[in-house]
Amino acid sequence: MSPKTTIIVSLLVLVGIAIGVTGWFFPRPTIPMELQTILRPESKPLQEFSLIDQNKNVFNLENFKDKWTLLFFGYTFCPDVCPTTLTVLQKFYTKLKPQVLANT
Repeated sequence: MSPKTTIIVSLLVLVGIAIGVTGWFFPRPTIPMELQTILRPESKPLQEFSLIDQNKNVFNLENFKDKWTLLFFGYTFCPDVCPTTLTVLQKFYTKLKPQVLANT
């Protein structure tokens, strides 16, 4: 290798190391969960629908009437996000007060 090539390669390696060290010691801050959500000022009305649940019963808009409802669409094969989200939802559910659970 010529001296010029050696200097260029050495500088590139040093710049790469400097970027790596900077990223290691100064990682990007994580965004708080409150800022990762979408808050809507007003609820949107649901349209009529009819589904069949796991017990072959009709599931429709009446099932939501006068209840707090959280709806999550997970997938049967989702190796990363779905299990994590379901764990968070399960922890949330166990922290609900009995009077809230009665109306859920």
